[in-house]
Amino acid sequence: MDENMDASNGKVAILGAGGLTGQFLVAALNEHGIAPRAVVRRTDYAGKLPRGTDVAVADLDDVDGLAAAIRGCASVYLIPPSFNPGEERFAQNVMAAMARAGVARVVYHSVLHSPTPGMPHHERKSRVELSIRESELAWTILQPAMYVQTVLSFLSEDRTALRPPFNPDRPFNVIAPSDLVGAIARVLRDPATAYGTFEVAGSERLSIREMAAQLGAVLAQSIGIEMADMEKQVAARAAKRGWSGPQQGEYRAMLSYYDRFGLPGNGLTLEMLLGRPPTSFAEAARLLLRA
Repeated sequence: MDENMDASNGKVAILGAGGLTGQFLVAALNEHGIAPRAVVRRTDYAGKLPRGTDVAVADLDDVDGLAAAIRGCASVYLIPPSFNPGEERFAQNVMAAMARAGVARVVYHSVLHSPTPGMPHHERKSRVELSIRESELAWTILQPAMYVQTVLSFLSEDRTALRPPFNPDRPFNVIAPSDLVGAIARVLRDPATAYGTFEVAGSERLSIREMAAQLGAVLAQSIGIEMADMEKQVAARAAKRGWSGPQQGEYRAMLSYYDRFGLPGNGLTLEMLLGRPPTSFAEAARLLLRA
């Protein structure tokens, strides 16, 4: 098997390292014996990463810059920007850069249940998945569920209520950050995961209301449920991230979908990748809140 498929032989280029997922992934990979090269769009993003991180700067629209940034790495882990209409173009650019740089292995950070017409950004990811599967690369696709951190973002400042902008009784199988990193580390280390598509979700199927009850036990206090206004949530997130009208629309569509269906999954694949049962919501929340 091609040595470029074995991350132990070299660094892993993390594309999208300046985002929230990229930041905690870069910080955690060294603990799994994997050396990351953080590829960021702007130099100021380097300040969000651990001191001493190997950082390269490249824009996803610059094939030559991407090729220079990933050259010498064993593989690429691609985390595209959220709700970005250019994601399909970015993926094509990354694959072209990998061909120029001689990097043969790509792992794509997709999303749980990507072929979902009710969520346009999910549908876009399903098209990216197809383009990667039809490439000449050795590929792996990870499809993560909602993060535990997302649930905790709905926690009020005084920690007395969860305020989701959707129906709190819909089901979710959220994933702990340590489990997501563990699954990513497994596929980066293990060439046998090539040409696999893996749904990674926690084993507990819980509503936000049920998660509130578990949070109450963790915090030793009652946690109420208050539905937040969806439009205010969209406006606040758009102002923070500088989203365009279409990006806001895609985020609104996601929240509306959650309001109707939630995002349930299954934890068996994650357990297989980790070699242990997934972390419980309560334990993951306890660790995150303590941190």
